[in-house]
Amino acid sequence: MARKFIEIGGKPYRVEANWNAISEFLDDRGKKLSDMEHFQDFNTGDLNTLLYRSVEEGERLEGRDLGMTKKDFLALMGAGTLIEFLTIFTKQYVPEGESEEAGSEKKA
Repeated sequence: MARKFIEIGGKPYRVEANWNAISEFLDDRGKKLSDMEHFQDFNTGDLNTLLYRSVEEGERLEGRDLGMTKKDFLALMGAGTLIEFLTIFTKQYVPEGESEEAGSEKKA
């Protein structure tokens, strides 16, 4: 899968919604894994934490430390950042075709 970046405050940050980011998010917000099935219903606090943890993990994988608190990071966000993040997150968390295959059995 290609690395995905969002630009915040004029700087590109890698987004990686892998298990590290998701488990940190779940722990931070006191959620269960099953809550991820309805991520489109998350409140702003949930979405902000998911964004922060996904960027924090992406930067770690790039060999960089994000080096700022969630509050400082979110202060740099523009209006379209969350939409851009959700587009990337949806592709990383629910790969194309997976949702269709999960509910149906393949026939030989």
